[in-house]
Amino acid sequence: MAIHNISEGIAISLSLVPRRLSVLYAVLWCIVSSAPQPIFGVPAFLFVEQWLPILPCGLGFAGGAMAYVAVQELLPESLEDTKSLFTTISATAFAFLVFLTVQIVLSGTI
Repeated sequence: MAIHNISEGIAISLSLVPRRLSVLYAVLWCIVSSAPQPIFGVPAFLFVEQWLPILPCGLGFAGGAMAYVAVQELLPESLEDTKSLFTTISATAFAFLVFLTVQIVLSGTI
């Protein structure tokens, strides 16, 4: 969780500091944006514990939503930026192979 908060804080501060806000103000907004995570962490854990049998279904929906965003928004944007279908297909295939390799290594099926 903490690693994700670093990049989130950088994104917030990089958008606030160029708008002539003080660094202290940007840091405060970074803290405020991360404050709900520990507050809602315990209720979320308790909720998930109660609904553990349908957790795979929820994770499937989350994965489907991420795949939808990747195909509908990121892939067309990459085609606009590169103007090369081969580069986009190669990068997508390479990313798929990396994800597949990580899945195989972590599951221990080799």
